[in-house]
Amino acid sequence: MVSKFEYSPYHKFIPERFELLDNLRLILNKNYKIHFSINYANRKLPFISYVINPKVKETIMITAGCHGNEPAPVYALYNFLKNKPKIKNKRIVVIPCIVPFGFCLHIDRNCNGIDINRDFFSKQPQRETKFLKQLVKKYNPTFVLNMHEDPDENMFFLYLEGEKYAQKAEKLISLISKDMKVYKRKKVHNELIINGIVKSINSSKSFEDYLKKQNIPNFCVETPGTYPLQDRIKVYEKVLKFIIK
Repeated sequence: MVSKFEYSPYHKFIPERFELLDNLRLILNKNYKIHFSINYANRKLPFISYVINPKVKETIMITAGCHGNEPAPVYALYNFLKNKPKIKNKRIVVIPCIVPFGFCLHIDRNCNGIDINRDFFSKQPQRETKFLKQLVKKYNPTFVLNMHEDPDENMFFLYLEGEKYAQKAEKLISLISKDMKVYKRKKVHNELIINGIVKSINSSKSFEDYLKKQNIPNFCVETPGTYPLQDRIKVYEKVLKFIIK
């Protein structure tokens, strides 16, 4: 698949990010699956998944890189996988970068100019959307962690779906409050928020909406983009350790 995008001052390829994705595949030592690739600037950008403990039934799915201008989750997952985490009694399904094209150009769209996180109820879904749905169906996760960032925010917050995970969400907020300010205002993006947690999510055709309709509990975690990148990466490394323990 060849990207429709061309080089422009607004879509500048970031070699460091391509190299990170390339190094990630080396770390995983071919134990990953390439679902499809696109070609851009003489480079292949693959959509991959990786499974830890494939024979275990209880499954946590972790996603990053849905929006390329939210880079910290991808870097944090790279560090997490590089350290070869020892996990027992849980299967971890990782999609380390949903939209590698967007990640490498620092934009929130795929190669067709589509925001994947508004594509989950489309009559003609993008390939990234199709494969995410297929992975959910195949592995039937008991919980999903979607890692995002809010580029314009200066406080940490998360969206919660699944009331039985409310206490876990509160503990995560408490943990991260040691490193970042937690959202204190009453609303974020027109959603009611209490102590950094949004519990009622308006329909947005997002992956979280799709998971909700499948009755799959999930967190959509948002780090504030106004913090330095390295601080956001460290926070996401904490989030990952907390979720899988």
